[in-house]
Amino acid sequence: MIRLLIKKTFLDMWDHLLGIAVLNIVGTLLLAGIFYGLQPFTVHPALLFVGVAAGMAVFSVYLAVVSRSMKQLADYGSLDLRNAARSLKEEWRSGLAFGGVMYLQLLILVIVMPWYFQREPLWGVGIGAFLFWARVMWLAASQYYFPARHRLTVTLLRVPQKCVLLLLDNTAFTILLALGTVVLSLISVFTVFMFPGVATVMLWH
Repeated sequence: MIRLLIKKTFLDMWDHLLGIAVLNIVGTLLLAGIFYGLQPFTVHPALLFVGVAAGMAVFSVYLAVVSRSMKQLADYGSLDLRNAARSLKEEWRSGLAFGGVMYLQLLILVIVMPWYFQREPLWGVGIGAFLFWARVMWLAASQYYFPARHRLTVTLLRVPQKCVLLLLDNTAFTILLALGTVVLSLISVFTVFMFPGVATVMLWH
């Protein structure tokens, strides 16, 4: 199954290399714009949190649109960039919901976990460790968020539940999927996220 997944992801990417490159370029420019737009918010920590929330919301909507486009490729369809406006209209809610959950994870990482780790003696460390592993589990399960949204006929509120169930039922596969995500992301760093880029990661998922 893993061999088939790797082969199909590569062939789908190769057959639609130009369209995927365009999506990656848009994502890179969007990410650069977000970082540039955060500069005025760095004057105060509270403003920075607001700016980061807005940036994560915008980029998460982009991920939702790209994931929907990659579903078309995975289903042996074609990549029509002209459908981006329709995808945006249909997927902005799922993107914002994903961004909200990921922002909550960020707050747990930078605020909640350090607070508990500083408590005395073991109860704080215990709760901090629990939150750490809960975050790891969600990051692994979040790989299924957009695929579950696009594949399963469930409400938006039930998508996280389905993600966790997929993780628990397919733990070994989820770990391999995460390793592939890490490898693709690391390769993308050296190409400024042009290739394989975010679009290929979404296709892999």
